[in-house]
Amino acid sequence: MRRLKTLAVIGVGLIGGSLALALKRGAVATVVGYDRDAAALERAASLGVIDAAASSVSEAARGADLVVVAVPVRAIGPVLHDVALVMESSTVVTDVGSTKAAVVATAREELRERFARFVPGHPVAGREASGVEAANAELFRGARVVLTPEKATAPDAIELVRGAWEAAGARVATLTSEDHDRIFAAVSHLPHLISFALVSEIAARADAAELLAYAAGGFRDFTRIAASSPEMWRDIALQNAPALLAEIDRFTAQLAVFRELVARGEGAGLERLMAEARATRQALGAAARRAPPGE
Repeated sequence: MRRLKTLAVIGVGLIGGSLALALKRGAVATVVGYDRDAAALERAASLGVIDAAASSVSEAARGADLVVVAVPVRAIGPVLHDVALVMESSTVVTDVGSTKAAVVATAREELRERFARFVPGHPVAGREASGVEAANAELFRGARVVLTPEKATAPDAIELVRGAWEAAGARVATLTSEDHDRIFAAVSHLPHLISFALVSEIAARADAAELLAYAAGGFRDFTRIAASSPEMWRDIALQNAPALLAEIDRFTAQLAVFRELVARGEGAGLERLMAEARATRQALGAAARRAPPGE
């Protein structure tokens, strides 16, 4: 990847801040940041995550080689609108949202004749901690990043975004927007919703304090992702509603099978399903350990 003169990061939280730090190690000369939270923007500058703080989206994007939109998915539209006001013909824009079909539709509407310069992206990385203070240049090392370019997307724009993520240490894969949303509804969006729902159900009980006092490793591990950003996951759930609703229905049906086996005392059937799930989970862990860094 050619060294970028200017990177604009809109949203200097965990993801935007981490990418900025990673690319500042030699892939970009200057990072300009903007965030609607003035305090977060000030912290990003004081921590050296960005080199300059802009007073608006348009100011940050003006003259940038690459604009990274790292805001909640339902806030992407207004940001792209402001980027389009100053976007040059050579500028490339990408996002980091966890849904893609809705984002692509929004980008098509807001960027119009510049839509070919938009490369939809989704880094499959993160942690429960949010905010620029949690930004880490190594966050994407070995992580998978999914790009979902359209037929109209310019090849050089795709290569620039791919190169930026690879410079941050990520493994880049390509999917269609529809396949992305279907896959992540099952393996990411549904698990988060289940985790939030379980904690919400326990917390609503009169004896919640007593129950949580006895919560051990299993409960804590299973509900770890319920510590994630409610704003972000609210937007993801609503933007990917059709695929997520289908996964909720599938999960509900399978949970009903487990319930029926428990109710009937059918230990053999229950053990068989648990053994199948255990084997799948163990295979998943083994595959992750075997995967080479560049896969």
